[in-house]
Amino acid sequence: MPPPRIEKEIRGFLGRIQYISRFIAQLTPICEPIFKLLRKNLPKEWNDDCQTAFDKIKKYLLNPPMLMPPALAEYEACIAGLREAIILNVKKLRVFGDSQLIMNQTNGDWKTKDEMLIPYHVYLENLTEEFEEITFSYMPRTKNQFADSLATLASMLEIPEGVAKWELTVELQEEPAFCLQIDKAETSSNDQSWYTNIKGYLEHQKYPKGSTSTNRLTIQWLAAQFTITGGILYKQSFNLVLLCCVDET
Repeated sequence: MPPPRIEKEIRGFLGRIQYISRFIAQLTPICEPIFKLLRKNLPKEWNDDCQTAFDKIKKYLLNPPMLMPPALAEYEACIAGLREAIILNVKKLRVFGDSQLIMNQTNGDWKTKDEMLIPYHVYLENLTEEFEEITFSYMPRTKNQFADSLATLASMLEIPEGVAKWELTVELQEEPAFCLQIDKAETSSNDQSWYTNIKGYLEHQKYPKGSTSTNRLTIQWLAAQFTITGGILYKQSFNLVLLCCVDET
C-alpha cells in the first residue's frame, strides 16, 4: 500500500481508517502529522513524521488482532478476571458485568445450549470453586458509565516524554481460555501428550473413557482446528499454515 501524496489521496486514506478507529489505540495522536497536511496555513509536505505515522498504521493493518464473536469474548474477559483474582488469593468476590448472558447462565437462570459456549461455561464454573464466596450481578452499561469513561480516556491519553511510566505486562493468549483447564500433572502421569485425545478423535472418532458429554463437545470443537497428515498432527493457523504439534518436553 503506497503512502498518499496529494490532498485527495490523504483525505481518502484518513476517511477509510475511520472505519477501524475503534480498534486502534491512540489513533488520533498517531495520525496527527497527517492531519496537519489538511490544515490551512501549514506546509503540505509529506515528511518523515507523516511516513512514520503511515508505517505504524500499515503495520497494524498487516497484523490485525484476531476477533471473536461477542459471546465468546465476554466469557474470555470474565474468565481472565477470575484467574487474576485467584492469583491474588482473593477468597470473597463480587462480580459485576454488563453481559446478561454470562450473569444469568452462571447464576443458573438461563441454560447454556450453544455448543461453543458450553466449554467456557464449564471452565468458568470450575474457577468459581476456588472461592469461598462469589456472586455474579448484572449491571447495565448505562449504570456503569464511570468505567466506560475511564477506558475511553485511557485510550486517548498521551504521556509526555520524560514522565515516569509504570510498566504494564500484556500477555497474549492464543488458545481458548477453557483449554487452560487441562491438568498437566494428570497428562504426564498417564504418559500422554496434550493432544492425545484430539488425535484419537480425528483418527478413530473415539473419546477417552469416562468422558462426559461436555468433554466430548470440547474435543469436537478443538479437533476442528487440527488435521492429520502422514500420521502427524498439525494445527491449522488463521493464515492456513500447518503447525506441527509436539510434546512440551
